[in-house]
Order: sequence, then structure tokens, then C-alpha cells
Amino acid sequence: MTLQKVKPGDPLVIPAGTYNTFVDAARDYLDRRNDQGQEAHPAARNSGIVLVRNDIDPPQAADRFWVLGIDVPVITPTDNETEFQNRVVLSGAVPWISSYRGRFVVLLEPLAAGAIGLGVVSGVCPCKVYVNSN
Repeated sequence: MTLQKVKPGDPLVIPAGTYNTFVDAARDYLDRRNDQGQEAHPAARNSGIVLVRNDIDPPQAADRFWVLGIDVPVITPTDNETEFQNRVVLSGAVPWISSYRGRFVVLLEPLAAGAIGLGVVSGVCPCKVYVNSN
């Protein structure tokens, strides 16, 4: 089976094999879009990359490579057990509080206040660290 592009003005002739490939691709897309399975993002689960919400107080934007302290899950099992199991989103705060020691995330993208984006919790990643001179 050969998938070939058509130029403007050419007659459109779709072989059965090509048409069936389009149908299979459309079915696969719809199946994935409508999938309510128990594993929402299996690849991200083992990669060390997580979803994090910028909950810096007072609210402010956070740049790429900023370090945020991991506070609590945004959605708890009490709020919505299925969503908690399928898509964990962590709340990110200013990491200067000693209770965040060893619990931090490095942002992979800039995040506006309250926005959700990607962050690294394990592995190797560049980051921006600000050190007090005191």
C-alpha cells in the first residue's frame, strides 16, 4: 500500500488500502481520545517528569528552570480518586521553607501564577538556584 499526496488539480483516486489506512488512523485517534482507562499518561509516570501547578505565594510567574518546593497534590484521593490515580498534579511553592527539603521540582517551562506545566523531580536537568550571601 502506498500513501501518495495529490497535487492541486489532479484527480482524486483513493485506493481501498489507502482509504482503510485513513479509517484505521481515525479509529485509533478516537479510541485514544475516548479512552477512560486507568493509566492516563503511562510514559510520563516513569520518566521523572511530572505536572506541577505554580502556587507561589504571593502569586507570581515562574521562569523555566526555577526550583519549586513540592507541597501537596492539587487533587487528592478524597477530592477525586480516579483523577488522582490517573493524573497527579503537584502544587509547587517557594522552596525556602525547610519543610520542602528534599522535595522539589525543576520547571521545564515558564509558568504563570496558577498555571500547570511540566517539571523534573528526578534525573539530570539544568536549574536556576539563588543563594543568599548571609
